[in-house]
Amino acid sequence: MTLDKKNLSISLITDSDFRIDQIESVLLNRFVKAKIDPLSLDRSKEFYATGKKVRKDIPIQQGIDRETAKKIVKAVKTAKIKAEAQIQDNQIRVTSKSINSLQEVIALCRKEDFGVPLQYINMK
Repeated sequence: MTLDKKNLSISLITDSDFRIDQIESVLLNRFVKAKIDPLSLDRSKEFYATGKKVRKDIPIQQGIDRETAKKIVKAVKTAKIKAEAQIQDNQIRVTSKSINSLQEVIALCRKEDFGVPLQYINMK
């Protein structure tokens, strides 16, 4: 198992596909113990054979993609909360005059399932 910090991916290399599944489950358990959301791993890629070895690359998601960001902004707008949401690169910024409105937006995002792990920073 190797971590590529430059490309933000984890490579699993072993002798059989069964071991890949076992290593992947151990990796997920370690993420949970470290209080890192396992949804940050993109496990959709299948493993592939390289000679006698089996390899699987698991990219680490960082930030929110455009499509998901649009869904979140739309959910905030349809909830009729007095807050403005805007997309900035790979994150969403929500501004409001009231802290209560920001807390309502956080509660809304926790209630909905957008398929990506979300982090909240309350700044005044």
